[in-house]
Amino acid sequence: MDRAQSRSGKGGISVLPVVDEADMRECFAVRREVFVEEQGVPEELEWDEVDRQRKAVYLAAFAEGKVIGCLRLRPVGESALKVERLAVRAPWRGRGIGSALMEAAESWAQGHGYRRMVVHAQVRVVDFYLRLGYTKNPRPPFEEAGILHVAMEKTLSTEANRLPLTGP
Repeated sequence: MDRAQSRSGKGGISVLPVVDEADMRECFAVRREVFVEEQGVPEELEWDEVDRQRKAVYLAAFAEGKVIGCLRLRPVGESALKVERLAVRAPWRGRGIGSALMEAAESWAQGHGYRRMVVHAQVRVVDFYLRLGYTKNPRPPFEEAGILHVAMEKTLSTEANRLPLTGP
């Protein structure tokens, strides 16, 4: 079975943890397209120690054997995960890829015993997170990488015991 066949799920889209460097490079290419090229985020702000040291779980959305979207998860506090760097390639936007990535992230979090998800949402996509059940933190909007953001969170229901943040 080739890579495209092994990675196609419902509607030809699968969301899976990133487990090899080739897929990681594709995720980084998606982020470069979305954040650096489209939104003008400086390279030095897009890539950080979390990326350099792989101190996160990375999820990728695959279609046609290629990465079309991605995000990363890292622990903040004892029972919360922060969703960061959610990006979907332009031709795939509006097709539920972002929602599929978030659903997979929440499922991964629940399966590993995390009880809360947090995100710093760009103001222009706050409604996306509201539709997914996230609520705005009362903190006023703030700037990250020159873009206005809002802190949001969602409480998850989980009965699993938390496992180490080491991947799938």
